[in-house]
Amino acid sequence: MESLNVIYSLWTKPYRELGNTLGFDSIEDFVNSLILSVNVSKQHYNNIHFYTDKTGMEIIKPYMDQLPFTEIYVILDEVDWVPSQWWAFPKMYVYSLQKEPFIHLDNDAYLWDKLSEGISTYDFISQNLESVHDKGHKYYKDAIRVYADHILHIDDIKDTQQFAYAMNAGIFGALSNKGLDLFKSMYDNAIKVAKSAMADKLLMDFIDWKDLRNWDAFLFNTLNEQHYAYYYCVNNNLRHLELLNTKIQFTHLISDAKRNKDRMDKIKKRIADKNWKSAKKLKLNKIN
Repeated sequence: MESLNVIYSLWTKPYRELGNTLGFDSIEDFVNSLILSVNVSKQHYNNIHFYTDKTGMEIIKPYMDQLPFTEIYVILDEVDWVPSQWWAFPKMYVYSLQKEPFIHLDNDAYLWDKLSEGISTYDFISQNLESVHDKGHKYYKDAIRVYADHILHIDDIKDTQQFAYAMNAGIFGALSNKGLDLFKSMYDNAIKVAKSAMADKLLMDFIDWKDLRNWDAFLFNTLNEQHYAYYYCVNNNLRHLELLNTKIQFTHLISDAKRNKDRMDKIKKRIADKNWKSAKKLKLNKIN
C-alpha cells in the first residue's frame, strides 16, 4: 500500500510538568530511538508525518538532518487541558485527524518490513490482541472499575466475555475508511470520558496527579484507546490485522526495555553506522 502514511507523535507535557524523560532514561535515548524508527520506516514509506507541541519541536530541532519527516505539525499544545498521565489522549487526537490510511508508530517501535499488499483486505491494524482475562493484563478490568461512572457504553464494555480483548497500540492504524471511522469514534468517546472524569471531584482528588505512573490515572489510556478499539471492532464488524500473527518483523521496546543500557547502546551504534536494514543484526527481539 504505497499511499500509506506513517505517523509519529510526541506530547511533552509529562516532560514539562513532571520531568519525565519520555519513558527513556534520557532525552538522548528518546531521540535516538525516534531517529532509528523514522529511518527504518523511511525505507518503505515516503510519507512520514510528525505531530508534536512547541517543546517537542525544540527537542528534535538539533536532529532534523537525521529525521526525514515529510510534514511536521506543531499542534499538541492544544490538548494540554488533560492530565499528563493521560498520554494516550494526544495520540487519539492525532489518529482522529487522519483522512487517509495510516499507521501510527510509538517512538519505541520499529517496523522493519513493509506491510504486504494483502493488507488492503483489512480495515485496521494493531500490534496484537491482549486478553482482558490474562493476569498480566488485569489493568483492563481495573480500568472499567475505576472509570465506570464515566464510560459511555458501560453496560456493553463491562461484558468482558463478549469484549474479551484489547489492542496493543504500539503499532496502530487505519487501512480503510471504516478504519478511519474507528479512530474518529475513539477520539470522540475519549473527549466525553475525559470531560466527565475531570468533573468528578472524588476521582480527581483520589488520584495523585504528581505521579506520572499512578495506576488509576494510567487506566484511562488502556480503556479509551485499547479496549474501546476492540469494542468498536466487534460492534461494527471491522476486519482486524494483528501484526504479531504475520511474518512482518517489528520490535517494540515496551516498559523497562527502553531503559536497558545494552539495547540503547546498540541503537546508538546503528544510528552512527546509518544501518537501518535488519532487526536481526540489531539483536533486538520482539517485545510485546
